[in-house]
Amino acid sequence: MAGDHGPTKKSILRVLGILAIITIIELASFYVLRDPLGKGLFNTMMISMSLLKCFYIVGEFMHMKYEFKQFVFYTLVTVTLLFWFVGAILWEGSWWNGVRFIEGYI
Repeated sequence: MAGDHGPTKKSILRVLGILAIITIIELASFYVLRDPLGKGLFNTMMISMSLLKCFYIVGEFMHMKYEFKQFVFYTLVTVTLLFWFVGAILWEGSWWNGVRFIEGYI
């Protein structure tokens, strides 16, 4: 068909290969860098590889890489701020619970 823009076997295998390579790097860092000396490098590597996979999956399977750059930027900023907000609420709640426990308000 002339207007068919669906995925082809070649594009699906390319996506599978890229995600497999990122996962192999992630697993290799798990087995190589998890000793106490490489803990910071391990955490950085796991977070960066997970984010890379996340952005690639969002771009490829949600077709975000074909959208306007501003739309993608605002979508990612909104989701990032949402995660930051949830993390901040959890951090603040655990601090407040610790203060209440220390001061004997339980």
